[in-house]
Amino acid sequence: MTAARFDGDLAYICTANIAAFTDPVYIIDLSDPADIAYKDTGIIAGFSSSLRRFKDGTLLGIGYGELSSVLKIEIYAETADSVESVACYAQENCRFSEQYKAYFIDADEGLIGLQTNNYYEGTAEYLLLRFDGYSLNVLSRTDIGGEPDYARATLIDGFFYIFNGGQVRVAALS
Repeated sequence: MTAARFDGDLAYICTANIAAFTDPVYIIDLSDPADIAYKDTGIIAGFSSSLRRFKDGTLLGIGYGELSSVLKIEIYAETADSVESVACYAQENCRFSEQYKAYFIDADEGLIGLQTNNYYEGTAEYLLLRFDGYSLNVLSRTDIGGEPDYARATLIDGFFYIFNGGQVRVAALS
């Protein structure tokens, strides 16, 4: 298992097949302990290291694309018997954190942030995306050094503050 998230009476479990870079996902209904039910939502390309409820009843998956060098952020809608991709952002040749606490997530506003370090260009930037209900759009890319595991961010009064390795960056959101 690479990701498990409990949300009320539901549990979302990603059971990645790392060799095949696929992600069988299960949704488990725990509302009746005497009759626990689950739904196999099918196979997703790549695999998530984090999966959680997101804006407008969707699911947010953060993890790997078809290769370990590809960051994949994907929004899924749950159907009667599977999950379907609504929007996807992918970035190649980068490192990112698998630690949930390194992500900035504001589900109500549809915001997702995390730091990526590019293997080949030697760059490090904090990426902020917004899900508008249809697509994932890049709001900002902010240069900041340090390791992705140590990046933290917060949004206060329309300003986005990013912290890593003693550095602070500020981006205004409109």
